[in-house]
Amino acid sequence: MTDASETEKAVATIFVIMPFVTSLDRNQEQLTSFFEHQIKKPIQEANLRRKYVVSRSDDSLNITDQIIKDLYMADIVICDLSGEQANPNVMYELGMRFAFSNGPVILIRQQHVKNRDIFDISGFYTQQYDPQLHEIGDYLVDKIRRFEDSDQHVPSPVLAVLGQEVPLLQRISGRRAAYLLAHLEVQLERTLMMLAALVRALAKSSMSIEIEGDQDAFAKFLSEEPEALSSVPLKEFEFRLGNQPTIDAYIAAPYLDGLLDNEVVTKFTDTIFAYYARFIATDILWHPLSLATVTSFTTNNLILQKMANSLQQALLDPSAKATAIERFETHYAELVSTFKQV
Repeated sequence: MTDASETEKAVATIFVIMPFVTSLDRNQEQLTSFFEHQIKKPIQEANLRRKYVVSRSDDSLNITDQIIKDLYMADIVICDLSGEQANPNVMYELGMRFAFSNGPVILIRQQHVKNRDIFDISGFYTQQYDPQLHEIGDYLVDKIRRFEDSDQHVPSPVLAVLGQEVPLLQRISGRRAAYLLAHLEVQLERTLMMLAALVRALAKSSMSIEIEGDQDAFAKFLSEEPEALSSVPLKEFEFRLGNQPTIDAYIAAPYLDGLLDNEVVTKFTDTIFAYYARFIATDILWHPLSLATVTSFTTNNLILQKMANSLQQALLDPSAKATAIERFETHYAELVSTFKQV
């Protein structure tokens, strides 16, 4: 029966990189047995602060999507460098881990007279072991326990050279997210200007009212002179947003997850969903078209643009992140108070 305290432990993952088919005097069956009984079992049965799930890669030359995710997401990676020379698959996967993360890596290698130095990582400590003595499990458990008690780890030589505090993959994802937010902002502006063009044309033809300027000027006119448009026959014309690709893309895959604080991401995601539900998913507000809908849509659209712009700045300029998030929070509070005005 599982101890009650064991079920309350946080779950962590350990990914093992190792030769799969053959290594020096061991065949596939022996390597599998070594993994199961000298790595996986001792760790999963040890009394550690967290409950560890241990898995390993295979010997396929095709690095699958799952292996890439495992290398990136694993809390700890154990890399077995056994072999007369460095195993190509093992070194490839170790290189990927170092490129992805500064997370803990434990290096081990079978002690053997035929071993040659592995120059690329000769500066890192590698624990030698004899598979016949079954002592490597104790070393791994002790090493993991020390990881739990401190910040001890094998620093990534890749990220150290690049001088990045944030893993490279996360930086790439941040830039991509900022690029997508820029597209979202542009689409929101163009959609608003399309509606503004319709209102301007109707106002000019029916009431001889000139509304000049950009989207901000249009919003200011709606706010300061609503009575001037009260007689414009908006309800005689149909207007519908239709598909909004950048909104649809964010709903399908919220690409800010993991790049900014969860609270900020949740607020932005909730805003996108509310905007979609109110203005895109239904025609109720657009038929018949009214000045109240035009005003509400304009206000909400502009604020959402500013929120997207603030998050772009937070992703692209770490030194300005705090200020950008403050602007985002201000715009969000403004949106909460205006979203009800439909």
